[in-house]
Amino acid sequence: MQVKKDYSWFPLTLLWFGASMSVAEMQTGGLMSAAGLSSGLAALFGGHILGALLLGLMGYLGYKERMPSIMCTRISFGRRGSWVLSMANVLQLVGWTAAMIQLNSQTLGGITRILWDFESAKLAVLALACLVALWTFWETQGKHSGNAFAVILLACLGLLTTWLLWQQAGQVNLESIPAPAEPISFGAAFELSLVMPLSWFPLVADYACRAKSARAACLGPALGYFIGSVWMYGVGFAGALLTGESSPTPMLMAAGLGVAALSVLVFSTVVTTFLDVYSAVASARNIAPKLPERPASFVVVLIGGCAAMFWSSDVYVDFLHCIGAVFAPLSAILFSDYFLLRRDEREKAASIPGLVSLVCGIASYWTFSYIGTPIGPTLSCLLFTLVIHAILRLLQKRSAVAVTGA
Repeated sequence: MQVKKDYSWFPLTLLWFGASMSVAEMQTGGLMSAAGLSSGLAALFGGHILGALLLGLMGYLGYKERMPSIMCTRISFGRRGSWVLSMANVLQLVGWTAAMIQLNSQTLGGITRILWDFESAKLAVLALACLVALWTFWETQGKHSGNAFAVILLACLGLLTTWLLWQQAGQVNLESIPAPAEPISFGAAFELSLVMPLSWFPLVADYACRAKSARAACLGPALGYFIGSVWMYGVGFAGALLTGESSPTPMLMAAGLGVAALSVLVFSTVVTTFLDVYSAVASARNIAPKLPERPASFVVVLIGGCAAMFWSSDVYVDFLHCIGAVFAPLSAILFSDYFLLRRDEREKAASIPGLVSLVCGIASYWTFSYIGTPIGPTLSCLLFTLVIHAILRLLQKRSAVAVTGA
């Protein structure tokens, strides 16, 4: 597959750094504060180290094969088997588009209520959806300088937020921070830390396949996302400890940001959500290669914006778990075949062992979620799926040898 090699290490790192600069990351970090200071920080760094490793491996795979992420899944699932993953990825990316618009519209409404005594949830959703649509038009025109500008501005505003929160933290005795009313385990906190980078797994190769070197393809997503996401999680984590609220609105306003908080919100929404829209179209093209990019992008924004009108923030954590249930076993199967077993099924219509392993992996995720594990359901699912898939590939190999011998 011929692709344009237009990403060196710095633009690719900047791209993924910008992807992590979102209110969703801050809110998830805030939710982790219920694990307590020491346990929460351990889970935050542990989950992100593993998540960055997965992103780096996917970037390397995409670079070597010069294929977008979903097309890479043909290695394990075959041509038509990858269609199942394409549909699942389109659904999760449309879901992320809706989630990002809705979560940010809530924060936007909270900030405008405090600043100007005005709040309209539907108007906030409409405004953010229109901005995402405009950004999509800009970026699909190939004007990638807009992304670099937005990321630099986000970094400056993020530094301001961090500094103001640090000033507040300096006046607080850490021993005086009360224990969370509803504490969560280390495994639950580790899950919240890992599932966010994992949600970007199906997007990495969409950009890494256009990298100029293997180092850029691997380190750009891993380092860019790790640095930015740990930072945003940390801001949310610290803000929740200081304010007692996991929502970003109180922590942003408590930091005294005012209009600057609006800028953080708007830029983070459009930059991050554009990546979801772009990769949703890339996944759909695995099924319909002639799908026009720009009209399809606007359809994704339209569906996501309409869904955001009715999205309930109460299902946000459940949505994250659904992502982990599919993409944790998917990553285990793909990396096992590509790096360990050296198996390539892309010329087949479908790979039964790959699809069976995926079903078993999804079932194991929900089982581990129900019974609870010290390391969380995602990591437990990853390890379980690696073992199951290795066994199924071994049985497949022995069956092929038996047929050949007969």
